[in-house]
This record gives sequence, structure tokens and C-alpha cells, in this order.
Amino acid sequence: VHLIWEINRKRMKTIISKSILILFVAAGAAVSCSMPMDGEYGTPYATYEIKGKVTDENGNPIKGIAVSCEDLDSDKIYTDEAGTFTLSAAGFPRAVINVSFRDVDEDENGGWYEDKSVKLETVHVKDGDGNWNFGAYEVQADVILFSFL
Repeated sequence: VHLIWEINRKRMKTIISKSILILFVAAGAAVSCSMPMDGEYGTPYATYEIKGKVTDENGNPIKGIAVSCEDLDSDKIYTDEAGTFTLSAAGFPRAVINVSFRDVDEDENGGWYEDKSVKLETVHVKDGDGNWNFGAYEVQADVILFSFL
């Protein structure tokens, strides 16, 4: 009886171990398939310069608006006193990118302004090296934000 118990215990341990292994492999495959491929080694990339001006509905420049690009590897920057900004970024070559504008300083810039995300077309301005580097792109992003006050 003890021998049968020991055999069944080993068999159950093997079945449980294999089941756990299968679950981990399946979970890993599901996660890796859903992750974006941008920035992977051996994938095409390009550099981007996103320039523009943020104004209110009356044409007045708005300082302190956070500007970021959701599709590319970039830092968040802020508009200056003239409402202008230049955002440098890098990432997978794209014909269209999403740029977000957000009023993060509340009313320090003279009002409370709407958040806005816009899709903008990129312009290819410089060829790459013919390998993974697809060159440089520029984007013009002049945006009007409406005040809540």
C-alpha cells in the first residue's frame, strides 16, 4: 500500500509540475505577442522633430502646456512664453503620430484649458543609411486649446 501511495504521489507531482509549466509557457507567449515591437533590436527606426505653437481661441499663446508623443520614445516638454515648443523623439517609422497637449499648471498660465490629442502626418526630410535607420521626419503641430473659464 505504501509503494502504491508513493507511485501515485510521484505521478501527481509530475502532472502538477507539467501543468504549471504549460501555464507559464502559455502566459509568456500571450504577453510577448501583445507587446509592441517598437524599439526592438534589429527593427527600423527614425528620428522626429515635432514643432509647433499652442494658442487659445483668441490666438494668444499659452505657456506651460505639456506636450508629449504617445507613439514615440520622447520626453514630455512644455510650451514656452510664446506658446512654442520643439519635441525631439525617436521610434519606428510612422506616417501619422499622436501628439498630446495637456494643461498641467491649472490656472497659472491664465486659464484652464482643455486636453487635446491630435493625429498628425509626418514629413520625411532626410534619408537614412539604407539599413535600419529610415532617416529623419518633421511634424508641424499648431494647436488651439479652448479655455474652460
